[in-house]
Amino acid sequence: MLVTARRFAVLSLALTAVGAAGAVPAAQADSTASLTASMTSRGPVVGGMRPVNLLVNAQISDPAGPGFVPIPERFTFRFPKLRLNTAKFPVCTANDNQLVKDGAAACPAASRVGVGSARVWALRTLGIDADVYIYNGRKTAKGRELLLLTITRTVEQSLALRGLLKPLKGGKYGWRLSFGVPEIPVIDNELAALQLFNIKLGAQRRVRGKRLSYVEAPKSCPKAGLPVTFEELVRTTGATLPAAATIACPAR
Repeated sequence: MLVTARRFAVLSLALTAVGAAGAVPAAQADSTASLTASMTSRGPVVGGMRPVNLLVNAQISDPAGPGFVPIPERFTFRFPKLRLNTAKFPVCTANDNQLVKDGAAACPAASRVGVGSARVWALRTLGIDADVYIYNGRKTAKGRELLLLTITRTVEQSLALRGLLKPLKGGKYGWRLSFGVPEIPVIDNELAALQLFNIKLGAQRRVRGKRLSYVEAPKSCPKAGLPVTFEELVRTTGATLPAAATIACPAR
């Protein structure tokens, strides 16, 4: 899975000042992951399916503070049995370098199928907020690519991630979304940590005069709700930080 990161060079002066204050403390070993998820309706039921937005919030926490979370290597989500109309939406064919260089202009506007936000921590002390834009990608032998473009809000530095959306057979889950998180260098060989990740997956377009939704949910759901999971693979240790949540059916 290809990823491209641009160094957060514009932050170097601030980070150098932080580093000069003393050695950066070591991260704690008891970080944990948490997850919340929900769906919102985008219209009436058609053919037994309801158009929806899927909202997911994954967060890594550490007793010493958010800046002490481990460096991630991969994020993996498992979604419930929803209908994702990936083949009926336009595709973004940009490579990672094009995404970083041209931003949203690298992809057809109609290929954007989600938005979100993220927070990166550098040198344990500096939180950097970013916006996330999600684009429908090519179909491959392994699944459907999703392109995630992350742009920091204050200095507009970009990070491109290429995820893989794959259908799952059997069991209670219908889809798996997995994407590698590249190393985000700052100064003195220190890496920034992606600590908070929110996504809203959902878009609509008209096909032959009919409104089509990227995400559709069954008309009815189990009383216990629909399951969703998250897992972070820690870069330095290979440990995993899991979390799970339940999605209630959207209001009628």
